[in-house]
Amino acid sequence: QGTDLRSRAAARPTPSPSARAFAATRALEAQRAPPAKGFEALAPVAVAPFLEAYGYAVADADNWCAASASSPGSSSRDGQPKLAIEVTGHEEEKGHTLYVLQCSLYSGFNPPKKLSWKVRHRLLNLREELHDSVKEALGEGYAKHFAKAPFALKGGLPGTTARLTGWFGTLADMTNDCDARPSLVALILQFLQIPDPADAPEAPDATEAANKCGKEENGDAQQPTPEKPKRASIIGSDDIAISLVAD
Repeated sequence: QGTDLRSRAAARPTPSPSARAFAATRALEAQRAPPAKGFEALAPVAVAPFLEAYGYAVADADNWCAASASSPGSSSRDGQPKLAIEVTGHEEEKGHTLYVLQCSLYSGFNPPKKLSWKVRHRLLNLREELHDSVKEALGEGYAKHFAKAPFALKGGLPGTTARLTGWFGTLADMTNDCDARPSLVALILQFLQIPDPADAPEAPDATEAANKCGKEENGDAQQPTPEKPKRASIIGSDDIAISLVAD
């Protein structure tokens, strides 16, 4: 029986060099395959509570709160949080280039609070998970907003950081102007891995302004020192000095 097993093993065909190369190529492609999305888009009913926690005034997943009558796509920029995204550079990790995004969000609360955080993403993720989602959500409006800020080319070519800087700057402006629906803003913040709103301290400049305002309301603000009245002396004919106080 042992002899029979050895005979069968010897009779098995040896994989050809081309077959081995094909298998190696497939394995390498599997390693390079894009990872699954790191987040799931919120259900429409969850969009408003998510954004309200950061100070956004939201009517529903498709509309912002407006001071006047509400209409589809209506918006109100006053008092809404302000998002800033800066591409500060890139880092190499495990053979991949990760682009560093420095983000901040000034909340719409009174007094305002500021969240600051940093996140890193591969160009592949930036394109397929964020850029493509933004382009799909805006439809024909994408060209209107990003005509002068094209996204980075594939392959990490020279100029990638500059292109990303322009694109993310435009993305932040569009968000701050309420030109994106709440559902898209929520997706953007999710992709950027925004921290929990409870971690946001009061903005330093806002705190200083509030303290100053409070002092003025309480009458504690420093008042200017009044000038001392000016005095002039006149010598009369009888040599008696008379002092006059000028108002």
